[in-house]
Amino acid sequence: MEFGAWDFFKTKIYLRNISYLFIFAQSKKQGNESNMKKLFSFQIIFFFIGNIIYAQNDTIKTDSLRKDALKIFIDCNYCDKDFIRNEITFVNYVRDSKEAQLHILITEQYTGSGGKEYSLFFIGQKEFNNMYDTLKFYTKVDDTDDEIRQNLVKILKIGLMRYAAKTPLYDKISINVVNPRFGN
Repeated sequence: MEFGAWDFFKTKIYLRNISYLFIFAQSKKQGNESNMKKLFSFQIIFFFIGNIIYAQNDTIKTDSLRKDALKIFIDCNYCDKDFIRNEITFVNYVRDSKEAQLHILITEQYTGSGGKEYSLFFIGQKEFNNMYDTLKFYTKVDDTDDEIRQNLVKILKIGLMRYAAKTPLYDKISINVVNPRFGN
């Protein structure tokens, strides 16, 4: 975790607020009401100013990260796009395929066992021109809609890594492998 100048300033403000609370408590013991009210007002003002400035700083960081994120267009008529947007937050979703850096076409077809085969075609555009990929996953006849959505999001994330790794956000990406079991 980075600890920048703003974090130092914010910590300094909180430490100052704690010292004001201590002085406030001492003034209360001595019965000095006017100093007590002034210090309490001063402490509240610093608390709110510190939080407002910190919130603005977080918004600026988020906005700059969002600007650099991969722009994708998902071409799928039956997908739960709201669910996908909520689960995959490290990309920008665009409504026009011409604005996208990556066009993702998702198709489905029935398999002989009654399940479905989902094919995800990743079609690079703009700076990702000539970068193509295809990933597939299969469902069983008794898979729930939620299981299918979860699998779709998982495969989408896997397919997006190749493209997201080539954006300025590459250093924010972390990949976890859950419980791999290789022969020993």
